[in-house]
Amino acid sequence: TPTGTSAPPVDVSLSQLVMKDAQITMTGEGGKTLLSVRDVNLDSDVQLSGGKLSGSGRASIAKVGVAEKLFASAIATPIRFAGEEVKLTPLRGKLADGDVNADVVLRVLGGTKYSVKLDLRDADVAKLLQEAQTKPVMKGKLQVAASLEGTGGLATINGSGQANITGGTLAGVPLLDTLATLVQITELRNLQFSECRLEFTMANNQMPTPVIRLISPQVH
Repeated sequence: TPTGTSAPPVDVSLSQLVMKDAQITMTGEGGKTLLSVRDVNLDSDVQLSGGKLSGSGRASIAKVGVAEKLFASAIATPIRFAGEEVKLTPLRGKLADGDVNADVVLRVLGGTKYSVKLDLRDADVAKLLQEAQTKPVMKGKLQVAASLEGTGGLATINGSGQANITGGTLAGVPLLDTLATLVQITELRNLQFSECRLEFTMANNQMPTPVIRLISPQVH
């Protein structure tokens, strides 16, 4: 290329891009697993012309693990390559026996950026805690609606959402056990509630919960 001129853009056309049963693992400090993806299958066509992407296809993932604590399965989605972005919408899957519905947009050219709109219905809270190897202090059905975006890891994520647990029980919580002893209300040791609602925001690597609401027929 002559001095002072840039190289012409490279055009690429793949009539079929196939991936079968791929395994992906991301590790952090000390070799701790941050993300594991099992049995990734992809079948698509993709073109890169004039610095823009085009094409479409489908993808499926048998199981995704986040920090070996959170596990989603049976993920399936159409894929659309458009301009600088890869769009996975609608993305469907399962999480703790609940239904995951999401729209995911990944910017892969011109700088990395992603956005996620998530809707989770009827996930089993007890199963979530069991899979996370956490003390099973709560039962109920979890609903989540969230909208998030970022450019990298957790520290870059901004967004907001709400979580709602219905038909639940709190048991084995030290604070509630102490209160039950102090105020002589034994029901607090096994507190049943109709709704536990949290509204949250994420920014600057923090997630405050400005709204927490718990409704229980045992507490008036």
